[in-house]
Amino acid sequence: MLMVEVREFEGYYTPERIAYWLEHWSELREFAIRTPGSIVPVSSPSVPRGCRRSDPLRYCDIMADIEGAWVRLPIWSIEWNAVKAVMDGYPLREFEVTYRLRHGTALAAYQRAVQRMARYLGWPG
Repeated sequence: MLMVEVREFEGYYTPERIAYWLEHWSELREFAIRTPGSIVPVSSPSVPRGCRRSDPLRYCDIMADIEGAWVRLPIWSIEWNAVKAVMDGYPLREFEVTYRLRHGTALAAYQRAVQRMARYLGWPG
């Protein structure tokens, strides 16, 4: 599913696409690591016919874009922390309980942050 997402890239990041990558951050990090199997040419006999190799550098580009937009958020703000919590795989509800926030506050901050990140990355919405 992650490879399909990379191939269908339209030139900008929508808030939904950014949220998807943030929620799958650990997987994205794994796909961005170059391994001996990821650098085998597609025409190699070890690659089954009709299969395409994933290019780890495409995933690195996605990570760099999203991290670049994340760093533009005010550091240590609730938006910045909500994005960090999602990237770390921490549920937003637990984030609210830990910081004694009203229910829904973290989700609203996360949605605002994702919107700002998408606008920074060229989303026209």
